[in-house]
Amino acid sequence: MEGSNVGRAARWMALGLASMLGCAPDLPESDTGVAYDPSAGSGNSGGGGSCDTPADDDMELGGVVALPGSVRRLVEAGGGVLACGDTFAAWLDDGGAVQGQLDLSSPCVSAAALPGDVALVLTADGALRALSTSGGLSVLQSVTLEGTPSGLAVLGDAIFVAAGSGGVLRLEGSSLEVTTSFALSSALDVATSDAGILVAAGSQGVVLLDPDSGETRASLVTESPALGVRASGNEALVLRGAQGWDWLDVSETLSSSGPMTTEGVVIDALLSNGNAFVVEGHAVLRYGRSDGVVTRLSSEHRPDVGMIAGTWLRSISAIGDGYAVAGDAGVFEFIVRAPSAAPDLTVDAPSLQVFAAAGESVEALYVVRNTGGSALRISEVDTDGPFTATLDTDNLDSSSCEGQVELPPGASTPISLVFDAGEGAMTAGTLFIESNDPDQPTLQVALEGNPTGPSPGVVAPDFTGLTLAGEPFRLSDHAGKVVFMKLFDFGCSTCSEEFPRIQQDLVPIYGDDVVFVGINKGRRTAYADSLATDAGLDFPVVLDMDSQAFARYRIPSKVFPLHVIVDTDGTIVLADTEPGLALVESTLASLVGG
Repeated sequence: MEGSNVGRAARWMALGLASMLGCAPDLPESDTGVAYDPSAGSGNSGGGGSCDTPADDDMELGGVVALPGSVRRLVEAGGGVLACGDTFAAWLDDGGAVQGQLDLSSPCVSAAALPGDVALVLTADGALRALSTSGGLSVLQSVTLEGTPSGLAVLGDAIFVAAGSGGVLRLEGSSLEVTTSFALSSALDVATSDAGILVAAGSQGVVLLDPDSGETRASLVTESPALGVRASGNEALVLRGAQGWDWLDVSETLSSSGPMTTEGVVIDALLSNGNAFVVEGHAVLRYGRSDGVVTRLSSEHRPDVGMIAGTWLRSISAIGDGYAVAGDAGVFEFIVRAPSAAPDLTVDAPSLQVFAAAGESVEALYVVRNTGGSALRISEVDTDGPFTATLDTDNLDSSSCEGQVELPPGASTPISLVFDAGEGAMTAGTLFIESNDPDQPTLQVALEGNPTGPSPGVVAPDFTGLTLAGEPFRLSDHAGKVVFMKLFDFGCSTCSEEFPRIQQDLVPIYGDDVVFVGINKGRRTAYADSLATDAGLDFPVVLDMDSQAFARYRIPSKVFPLHVIVDTDGTIVLADTEPGLALVESTLASLVGG
């Protein structure tokens, strides 16, 4: 299977280039699959009986086919996969060759497949297009729908569209004519199951409808608003964005295995071969379920983690006997093998900043967790630079592997870091954690001692993040505009007071001339989402998934709140931690009036 996967990845890359050059190489007739058999053995030992690090062969991103922009949704269609993007649609055959491409007038919001060689694309302007994937990609017919269509599903020759306050529309597949509508106060997404039509209905949770009459068969209120739904057979996944997701059993009733939390933003998901694949922007996570208990099995992180030009992952689809994952770079082949419980070393942030006066030493705690399905064995913790590290082993068991300690699944333990400030100048170091995590056998955490903070007159450092809506945010994309950034962390005592005031007092006056953005440290997604909802924010809140922004903008020896204003020429004009917004407002007034 190793040779098969490598060969297929190479073909994807070759075909992607060939399609752009107008030619395509011949494919061998064999060597075709990347599917896995859930009953088969795994090449990943998961640390079961060996003291070696298990091979990272559970999931991986393979070859990538570049497309004109970010891909928002993938759907298996016509024996290949339809990639629906910012303002384009492209169809790739099962080998990864682009066989057709169309420009769209508006960003894609959903896609589905009709029987045969027909795919459906729904865009933000309400246009629903039926596309032929036979001999390329062409528009068969198109209609414009009322309301705010945002979800799409197919059952036989009937099409169902989630239309916001317009409820669920049922259309005839052959004519795209609306035949009836099912009343719901909010319909954000729709999926088809063996038991009927599932609707993600926001604060109402999930509703199961009769596909013919629209009668409600069952409903389930989720812990937070249901934003999306994916179904297969008698199971479904409910997407709740930054608040997490649910795995449902669907029959005459709807039942959940319990709400699942998230590290990122749940953007897409797929049920396949008894597993749930959840796309969270920064990674694809795989979960299994046994006796109603959901267990995280493995993860595959986005390429170029921590890089400003890194790629965010946005959608997943089956394709033939394998899988594909879409992101900002295009469509990746997604290689999946038989799952096996493995350890997963997880940290809140890939960097840590420590402050101390000259000649002093200070201690900081850095917590590590095992979010995997088997014991995490830590073999060594070390540092370089003016730092020392000690692993707290009081709550850890000794491993049968000499010199190693074990962290059970779900457990956490701190590492004590001591920073010797010396003369007090800025300095850097690295924390090294060696373990049996197959994804990262040696985790490297960037350490900064007494880093300098932002100051007026310097060029604002660039960074990227993911918004609570799952959209990429990059500071440099807003060049030429004044940008006001409010950086905050979990437990910010003034944020619940300042965010509503920003929304109510500043946005109405300066919103046309200023880009407002909140930036939340690390992966406190549920906290950031709740705060934004309570404050009624209509500007983006960015999740600083790799701590890029905080590493560049934190003011030494200061705490939150942190306000930063960047002028139209890209220079910082304000960076302060004073509670209240008086200085922010006077600075904005001096820059843009008001």
